[in-house]
Amino acid sequence: LNGYPKYSLQVTKSFDNILDSDFDFTQVNFKINHQIKRLNAATTSFLLQGGIVFGEVPISHLYNATPNYTYKNPWFNRITFAGKNSFETMAFNEFISDKYVMLQVKHKLFKRLKITKKVNPEITLVSRAAIGDIENPINHTGFTFRKMNKGYFESGIEINKIYKGFGINAFYRYGAYQNTNWSDNLAIKLSYQLNLGF
Repeated sequence: LNGYPKYSLQVTKSFDNILDSDFDFTQVNFKINHQIKRLNAATTSFLLQGGIVFGEVPISHLYNATPNYTYKNPWFNRITFAGKNSFETMAFNEFISDKYVMLQVKHKLFKRLKITKKVNPEITLVSRAAIGDIENPINHTGFTFRKMNKGYFESGIEINKIYKGFGINAFYRYGAYQNTNWSDNLAIKLSYQLNLGF
């Protein structure tokens, strides 16, 4: 259905001693999407998602809040393609949780700007927040990660569909997990949106 809000719930169960499995755990994930269409083709969309895991869980089945950032140097090597709903300023495997919740709010300002015949960007303001925790981090030896129990925040702007589907996005990380160097909080990303006509 095309109506809003949209809900999804997923429950996964792993049994030990079945097909050589070593783990017995239950994972519950949920997602809620909502969208409000406003005047002048403006749209505000909300995404709330989260999950929790019970039992003996391998680190591969814990949560990392969909990060999409790398601390490569020189800095321009950090410019990659943006994800749809990922945290663009969060490093891969920086935070691991056995329970978390994430909220994303996007506001598309208006119809695409007609700058030239071929340059027609679409501007969207984005804010994301997440909080999570892990009960027994010492069970996962050999890995370096942090808890996300103080709350993670980033906001930015997406300038999409500038030319032939390509765009550019910029995000900034702030709050309790802000990095000391301001440049380590900044993420510049390329975007590409393909219109298949349906």
